[in-house]
Amino acid sequence: MSFSYRFETVETRQLDRLVSFVRAHNPGYRGYYEWINKMRAEVAAGYKEAIIATSNDKVIGTSIWQPHKALSELAEFKNLRVVENGRSIARFIAKQVEVEARERGFWGIICDVRSNQPQIVRFMVHLDYTPIKTISLYESSEPDVIMVKLFYPTDATRNEKILNSQFFRH
Repeated sequence: MSFSYRFETVETRQLDRLVSFVRAHNPGYRGYYEWINKMRAEVAAGYKEAIIATSNDKVIGTSIWQPHKALSELAEFKNLRVVENGRSIARFIAKQVEVEARERGFWGIICDVRSNQPQIVRFMVHLDYTPIKTISLYESSEPDVIMVKLFYPTDATRNEKILNSQFFRH
C-alpha cells in the first residue's frame, strides 16, 4: 500500500476540515467540544497553529500547537489526531510541528499526556521527549505527564533557563 500525502498549514478556508476531523476524534475529555470552539477561534486569529495531513485529498491527521503561555521559549503541542493505525503519520506530523516551531525561533516543545495513556507517553519518548513531572492539570483525578523536547540539547544555558523556571518548580 503506497501513500501520497502532504502537510498543509491551516488557513481560514481549511478550518472546517480541521474542526470536522478533530471533532470526529474525541478522546473522551470533559469539555472537548468547548475546547474545539475555542481552538477554532484561536487558529483563525493566528494564536494557535494547525497542520493538516492529507492523502488523496482526505484528512488523515491534524496537529495544533501554540506558544506556551508561561515559557515563551517553548512551543506547546496541544493536540495530535490521526486516523486509526496512523502511528507513522503521527510521527511525521510531530516532526513537522518541530520544524515549524524551530523556524519560529522556539527552543523546544512542551506537551502533556494523560498518565493513563502509556502508549502515547512511549510514543513521545520515542520522539525524544523527556518526561519532566507528573501532575494533574485538567482533572484532579487523572494526572498528566509533562514532557519536553529541547532543540539544543547541548546548550546548557538555554536548557537550565527552561528547566529551572518557576513553571517546573511547583
